[in-house]
Amino acid sequence: MTIAYFCIVIHLLMTYGLAGIAKFSQKGYDNEQPRNFLNSLKGKGQRALWAHQNSMEANAPFFAGVIIAHLCNITQTHIDLAAILFCLCRLVYAYFYISNQATKRSLSWGVALLCNLFLLTGGFFYA
Repeated sequence: MTIAYFCIVIHLLMTYGLAGIAKFSQKGYDNEQPRNFLNSLKGKGQRALWAHQNSMEANAPFFAGVIIAHLCNITQTHIDLAAILFCLCRLVYAYFYISNQATKRSLSWGVALLCNLFLLTGGFFYA
């Protein structure tokens, strides 16, 4: 398994970690009606939920990007670096989201997007 493939697992775990942060941010979590509880969150818990939802949206393009980059025979080091940077930016993104730092959050989101575009385009037409 390459480092980039391992980054897929890491990002998936980060995504579910954010859901855990949201669920346990306030007392009263109801596992029988989790969506009602999550929809009632405010503050950091609500922002953790939003970061989780955004991360779920980012999963499929990232996963596809890693696979496409491998298929395009990009140098493995470049694929791995892009995947690692993507994960780091998404981790920072989540921190900035939860701590309500919108501008920094947007910047880290943008860098992660560039990493994913690199992967999705086969290394910006790397051949």
